[in-house]
Amino acid sequence: MKELKKIKYWLFDLDNTLYSGNTKVFDQVDKKMTLFISDKLNVTVEAAKKIQKNYFHEYNTTLNGMIKNHKINAQEFLDFVHDVDLEFLKEDKDLQNELTNLQGKKFIFTNGSRAHAANVTKKIGIQNLFSGVFDIVDADFFSKTFNQAI
Repeated sequence: MKELKKIKYWLFDLDNTLYSGNTKVFDQVDKKMTLFISDKLNVTVEAAKKIQKNYFHEYNTTLNGMIKNHKINAQEFLDFVHDVDLEFLKEDKDLQNELTNLQGKKFIFTNGSRAHAANVTKKIGIQNLFSGVFDIVDADFFSKTFNQAI
């Protein structure tokens, strides 16, 4: 563990990393994306789901595909899809302790919004342990993946 003390900067993914994927938070986000697409494009939920998955695979985020192909308001999309129930997330003392023990600055790097990161980290009690958040807006709507379609 001695090597870990030399690390100056830590990057953490948010969804399904700083909290368990078993919580199904992203399942809610996924359903909200489908509803947003269905409403904005005036298509069935089934058609919206296909569009959503196609854009995810082609552009690495559904949002990027919606921006490029439909000129949607990105903030409206982010606000809608991240308006999810987080009541079941609980404070995570073990995670708090582990993060506190890591030397160096800690940052969240997420395809979600800054507001979503703030809501989640507050709910699990780690909001004060990070030096900052780099969200999808900061990344000009390009995903964390490196095989980005331009």
